[in-house]
Amino acid sequence: FLKTPNFYTVEVGSVAVLECAIEDLENRRVIWRKASDPNPLTVGRESFYNNDRYLVEHEPGEDTWNLIIQQVRLSDAGVYECQVSSRLRHLRQHVLLTVKGIDWVDMLLSSLL
Repeated sequence: FLKTPNFYTVEVGSVAVLECAIEDLENRRVIWRKASDPNPLTVGRESFYNNDRYLVEHEPGEDTWNLIIQQVRLSDAGVYECQVSSRLRHLRQHVLLTVKGIDWVDMLLSSLL
């Protein structure tokens, strides 16, 4: 892994760009997931989450595999993991996302339930 920030703070409703840069990836894939969820958000450039707010920004030949979260919500806050597909568990990097502001949509939905 190349050095990238490990802490991000964004406002509710904005776009979060969580950076991950990997050198010598070879034929392995990059997987992004929220650390609290065993299911991947993305594998390579494909999204495996039922939400088009999550996507990966990657240019062929580049080392960066950035996770883009659009229309950030308070519930998006937490630890994210960028990992390389491998049997070795240490091929992962953790990133903390902090979200500031009031998420009126989440508040309204939770009050209705």
